[in-house]
Amino acid sequence: MEYDQGQQDPTGSLADDFTDIYFELKRGLKLLEGGGTGNALALWKGSFLVHWGQHLVDAERQVYSLFSRRQQQGYSMQCAGGVN
Repeated sequence: MEYDQGQQDPTGSLADDFTDIYFELKRGLKLLEGGGTGNALALWKGSFLVHWGQHLVDAERQVYSLFSRRQQQGYSMQCAGGVN
């Protein structure tokens, strides 16, 4: 939700998205290590729905935007005769 298409450099919020996802998944892994499989699954499901699921969508949007911008730049260079 922090992604702003007007940002020059959205990598800061991409890092925030990945960080939040990492720590939510890590919490569940700690429960698994202690034998709490059901608790880990419940935690992941609940936190996905209320928190890190949106971070996942936002990160995907940002990665897609970065990738497509790079692809478009390469395509523009090819059309201009800049890339062989």
